[in-house]
Amino acid sequence: MDNIFGTDGIRGRAGVSPMDTLSVLRLGKAFGLWLCSGVINTKGRPSVLIGKDTRNSGDMLSAALAAGLMESGVDVMDGGILPTPAVAQAVRSEIADAGAVISASHNPFYDNGVKFFAKGGMKLSDDEEKTISAIFRHKWEDEDKNIMGSMLPASDILKDYISFILTKAGEGDSLNGMKLVLDTAHGSMYQAAPEVFRALGAEVHVLAAEPDGMNINSSVGSQHTELLSNHVIEKKAHAGLAFDGDGDRLIAVDAFGKKISGDALLAIFARSAMEKGQLNPPVLVSTVMSNMGLRESLEQAGIVHEVTGVGDRQVLQCMYEKGATIGGEDSGHLIFLGPHCTGDGLFAAVMLARLCKIRPLHELAECMRTYPQVLVNVPVKKKNPLEKMPGVKREIELAEKNLGNRGRILVRYSGTELLCRIMVEAASDEEAKEVCRRVQLAIESDNSMY
Repeated sequence: MDNIFGTDGIRGRAGVSPMDTLSVLRLGKAFGLWLCSGVINTKGRPSVLIGKDTRNSGDMLSAALAAGLMESGVDVMDGGILPTPAVAQAVRSEIADAGAVISASHNPFYDNGVKFFAKGGMKLSDDEEKTISAIFRHKWEDEDKNIMGSMLPASDILKDYISFILTKAGEGDSLNGMKLVLDTAHGSMYQAAPEVFRALGAEVHVLAAEPDGMNINSSVGSQHTELLSNHVIEKKAHAGLAFDGDGDRLIAVDAFGKKISGDALLAIFARSAMEKGQLNPPVLVSTVMSNMGLRESLEQAGIVHEVTGVGDRQVLQCMYEKGATIGGEDSGHLIFLGPHCTGDGLFAAVMLARLCKIRPLHELAECMRTYPQVLVNVPVKKKNPLEKMPGVKREIELAEKNLGNRGRILVRYSGTELLCRIMVEAASDEEAKEVCRRVQLAIESDNSMY
């Protein structure tokens, strides 16, 4: 395996390889040696800002990563609990030469992970990941053990991030008169999100903002909007805004408690920018997981829809290639290139709230028809090639034939977990569920033979 990284860094069960302390220390050293090899221009030792979400394993793993970085000759800034986009923005602002975040995003508390940001606040490219992977496997018998990094102070990182959001996304009229419910998933947005919206004048009701190390994403946040929906209706709020554990995703709820997906948010942002003459070029980038309704909505507005593989890193790469300024994923990763360099749930939330002050969210969401879509995650012990699994191959071919142009099927392995993901869109929810059921049975049957 040439690349030790998944679709979004490295992730796994905390305390178990690759998320045990020895592996993470080694990863830190590999990343540090790569930085020291001349890939960045710096007068002294390279510096890395480390942020983390609220998981109880964060202290352990950030200490291990910091030790590896300093052993490689890199200085470390411990930012403490920080949203992922705050770390990216700090690197973009040259507060540090690179960044690292200890987080498993939307996963349960017992998982954790590491993701890196290099020059400009950008995630690593495939080639950079492969180079670091090769260094990770190296025996390191000949490195200079006299060069060590130091721990540097990292003050005001969160304060600077909040100022950035208020300046770049909050510029213009205040949100006076807006009543909003925020769900911070007991994650790293629990401080920044309420502070930003209160500073903008909104009446704010906050859910899931009491992290205890184990409640992150637990029945709350961007993947669990039921509690948020109930509170939006109860408080008669204009909208609900849900973040994930590390703050790089946004999912919304309208005044009637209806969930507004990431695809619908992309359509809202792109069409709004197009109407104002601000979408230049008229292009939006999303992934193969996007609902068919997104392409339909964009075509109606004269917007070109570019499609990439799964992961916000691939979306970003395509955005740069096509010159696009808006892109993202149905999961809630929303990217606004120009003012920002990565997916940011809070940035997107402020932008959305400003649109909702002019027009209700449920009306904005009418710009996209959502086709029935069913997603199923099938646990697997091993990621056997799908094309070599006869039962799975047969069911996929049959589904493609039966769905025709009325729907589609996508089957792929998760880049971060031992899961096979099935996505089916069809004319009806029942048809989509039946196709998923048949493919799931085939996956389970074929996997049992290996």
